[in-house]
Amino acid sequence: MGATLNSVSALVSIVFDARVQRSKNRLVAIPARVQRLLGLTRRAGDRLIHVSVRRASGRRWGSHYFKLTEDNEFSIPSDVTGVSPGDRIEVKVHQVLAAAPIPESPGGAGARVLLRLAERPRPGWRRDGSTRLDDYLKEAVHGESGLR
Repeated sequence: MGATLNSVSALVSIVFDARVQRSKNRLVAIPARVQRLLGLTRRAGDRLIHVSVRRASGRRWGSHYFKLTEDNEFSIPSDVTGVSPGDRIEVKVHQVLAAAPIPESPGGAGARVLLRLAERPRPGWRRDGSTRLDDYLKEAVHGESGLR
């Protein structure tokens, strides 16, 4: 059980009991002992945890992914029925995932491509854009010009 969290993910199997907090909208705090076993430290909410959850007296486990808060807490979703604030639950940790930030795209790369395409001359394209779109449509359907 001496599993620690690496930079990407750690596969573990730790079971612990917890109480659903009464005043924090179904939050569950991971006990300090379990946090040490998992190698969790206080960090901005950039980690996911894969767990199975059930009431302490229950039989069926429900598998879920949760985003951890900075204080290593997670919120029990509303689809976990039969669990109310103050209830004791069992939590089985399967995996801890460190979410990597999404790299920023180079500024305006997509816009540059679109601007280059728009600069190319294309025969048959209207020069006035879509400002007269209704007039063109009326002319095509009814054969009459909507210009005044």
